[in-house]
Amino acid sequence: MFIENLRNVKKKWKVPALILIVLLVLGLLSSFAYLGTSFGGGSIGSNAEGIDYYATAAENAEKAAEKNGDDVDTLLQAVTAFDNYATYQVLYFDNGSAESYGKMRDYANKLLALYGGQETDDSAWADAYMYVIRADLALDDVDGAREAFNKSLSTITLTSDYLNNYSTALMTKELYDELVEDMNAAIAVLEPLAGDVEEDSEAEEDETETDTADSGEETMADVLSTAQSNLEYAKMMISANTATTESTDSDTTDEAAEDTAE
Repeated sequence: MFIENLRNVKKKWKVPALILIVLLVLGLLSSFAYLGTSFGGGSIGSNAEGIDYYATAAENAEKAAEKNGDDVDTLLQAVTAFDNYATYQVLYFDNGSAESYGKMRDYANKLLALYGGQETDDSAWADAYMYVIRADLALDDVDGAREAFNKSLSTITLTSDYLNNYSTALMTKELYDELVEDMNAAIAVLEPLAGDVEEDSEAEEDETETDTADSGEETMADVLSTAQSNLEYAKMMISANTATTESTDSDTTDEAAEDTAE
């Protein structure tokens, strides 16, 4: 029934709807993982071994980064090691995740600094920015996460995946107002790029569309559409939250009036 309803969702809402599904699935997986640790002594022992494993991997990656901090691969290994360690700590309620996320952010920022002095694929830039953004949000540094995203707008060629990943990260924190502002910033960057494509001749457009269909690559117009969809979804959530708040306030007022009358 749920899948059937999803099929009937308007095209512009499908990306946000799929994002919500992913969030629900991740939430369920986390719940099952936690429940698995709550029953049976064997599971608790394996959790301790898991913490030790990721702690050791992070420690080794940190030592390597201290010795060879100018190497991209070494820094990337440190970032991913602390990302894994922090995720495991959060999942099993182990203390120290804030420190791990802090180191993850530091190494990701060093990675971005290295990328600035060499030829680097946009996908690598996007991954590094998302590491910074995720670490900032985990540390409740919303301003830092948004600053990283807005810097990326002038650094990388935006993709739908990148915009969706960022939108998902903010929606997880229910930062809908901030998402509206940031998607508007992305749209301001994307509109001229999408407009340049539209100004091409009809023959060139037909050829481009054929090539794009064959290669499976998305156009700037596609990315713009993604940004607009995420923007509209954030606005919808703001309206829904406002309506819920107003309804709650109204119910509270009515209850107070009834108590006074009695």
